[in-house]
Amino acid sequence: MGPKSEPGPTLFRTFFPATIAVACLANLVILLIRLYFTVHHSDLFETSGTEGVGIYAVWKAKNGYPLYEWPDSGAFAMSIFNYLLYTMDGFLLRVFHIADNHVPSMARLITFAFAVGGVFAHRAVVRQIMPKALCNRAVSITAWLLIVSMWIGRSSVSWWTLTVRPDIPALALDVIGLLFLIRSMEGKSIINTLTASVLFYLAWSMKQSFVLTISISCLFLLVSRRYRETLWLCVPFAAMCAVTLVIGGPVFRRNMLYMPTLAPFGLRSGLVNLATWVVFNPIFWMPACFLPWAWRGVAGRITPGQAQPRFDDRRRLMLIVMLAAISLPLSFVASCRVGANYNYFFVPLVHLTTLSI
Repeated sequence: MGPKSEPGPTLFRTFFPATIAVACLANLVILLIRLYFTVHHSDLFETSGTEGVGIYAVWKAKNGYPLYEWPDSGAFAMSIFNYLLYTMDGFLLRVFHIADNHVPSMARLITFAFAVGGVFAHRAVVRQIMPKALCNRAVSITAWLLIVSMWIGRSSVSWWTLTVRPDIPALALDVIGLLFLIRSMEGKSIINTLTASVLFYLAWSMKQSFVLTISISCLFLLVSRRYRETLWLCVPFAAMCAVTLVIGGPVFRRNMLYMPTLAPFGLRSGLVNLATWVVFNPIFWMPACFLPWAWRGVAGRITPGQAQPRFDDRRRLMLIVMLAAISLPLSFVASCRVGANYNYFFVPLVHLTTLSI
């Protein structure tokens, strides 16, 4: 069928990449401005409401002070997130002899490095699930533009890309874990599944709320009757989490598990966060709504010499669909906590962006 008979799809294939390119360029400009102020004027501002707590925790880890204290023992005693970001940042800053007054700027740049890694991991995930019939230069460029826009975007992740918080590092490790899990579907090797389990644990070690991807993935494997892979994914993760909680001790558990529960839930908070995320991020979630029609159209794009989509292609795609469909309402519930923000939607944002491509 010639291009003249497809004005709608042709217009969409032209308009959508152009829109993404403009958005990506604008976000890159904003990012460069923010990077400049992060490097040269980091002591003049906070990048998020709770960043001060994270900077102080990193400073304590860097200088050998106890990372976790009883939260009610005095001012600034609480460290509400898991241990890995604080200890990793503190270790790196100590090894490279970073002065205390440069802790905020250098710790923010470490977070940014995880965002860059997340871009490449996310692109690799898209490459794994993309039907071979759709792999061409135009799709590849659009994928890169959309993924970069998501990981650095003003509306999508905003200052979280440059803040001393574990959200972006945990998200990047979560995506890398998903990449290894998808690769494990290609063969019978269990190494990829074990690697995915370790990476999901590292994401949890950054921020304890990052359990959605591994939980939904285990559910998907159970529904697919892949019981062996489910055990190899779930059991090591659960064991490592349990050991961490035991070794961490009561002070660690009180900071990380009990203190976050003190914030009450409010439906208004969740609705505001959801509305903000939906209104300002349509390019990341709206195209995913057309997935059934897009997948049906794959067959029409295949020439006689090309292979039909394999069962593994559909299975990997269904994993992402399940991750997006279940993580979105659960993220909404979590965002109903008073004081929460739309960073709770980062996990479904990644999966919906993948489907949009």
